[in-house]
Amino acid sequence: MLTLNNAVVFDGRDLLPGRRTVTVDGDQIVAVADGQAAAAGRVIDVDGMTLMPGLITGHLHPDFFKYSLTSGDRPGTERPPGVMMAIGVRTCRVLLESGFTGYLGAASAHDIDAQLKMAIAEDIIPGPRIRACGHHIGTTGDCNNTGKWWKNPRLIGVDIAGDGPDDLRRIVRDEVRRGVETIKIFAGAGHGVPNRTTRNMSRVEIATIVETAHERGVKVRAHVADKALILECIELGVDIVDHGDEIDHEVIDAMARAGTTWVPSVIYTKCLLDIGMAAYFGEIGRAHV
Repeated sequence: MLTLNNAVVFDGRDLLPGRRTVTVDGDQIVAVADGQAAAAGRVIDVDGMTLMPGLITGHLHPDFFKYSLTSGDRPGTERPPGVMMAIGVRTCRVLLESGFTGYLGAASAHDIDAQLKMAIAEDIIPGPRIRACGHHIGTTGDCNNTGKWWKNPRLIGVDIAGDGPDDLRRIVRDEVRRGVETIKIFAGAGHGVPNRTTRNMSRVEIATIVETAHERGVKVRAHVADKALILECIELGVDIVDHGDEIDHEVIDAMARAGTTWVPSVIYTKCLLDIGMAAYFGEIGRAHV
């Protein structure tokens, strides 16, 4: 039992008036009392510090560390797998120290999400609650499968590719077998670059992925930017829209009806501005550089 005295409490909706005493038993808050209540177990006077629910980040790549868009490296290949896992362990520590007690993975190389979750569950390392994600699933020749084919005959790192319903159904089932709880797809390309969006996956491919994932009890999140494809993903049952550059009121209404979640993840757009791509964004982009 742990008692925290003299706390200002934000309960997730409101900042409660005055000072409070919060009693914690294990990982459960069992009481929030006015003023100085009877103490139980270990007692800490927090001297007016604010207590609040743990934060949750909805889009996290645990193995990204000082990653540069200009490096030329494919994500997940910039360091050896063991070093990438060490970055994931560091990320878990940083999250806890920053007040984040949970994250939703948005893709990782080398099954890092699922392995971190296993290590935390077995008390090997401290870390937040994790909804594990796997690879970026795309298709042959899409935005993550370009370049000189004779120098990169297969995708490695965070990106994998498949084609057609049967191939993609197998990939989804294998991701789930490896501990993935959220399937990440690149339904479309062009994030952050207006008027240059392209379709990566056919309608039947997206539908097959969603159907297969839901049959196995897992969610699907889609990297998608343009309005028409966002609406198609919502219609087909995608659970999370990532980025969604062209979302408007019509799209928001469709998401509300379907129960779809939007995670803008606007930091990527800032990264593009930081490396000199403001010209792609017109006057708005230039004004923010």
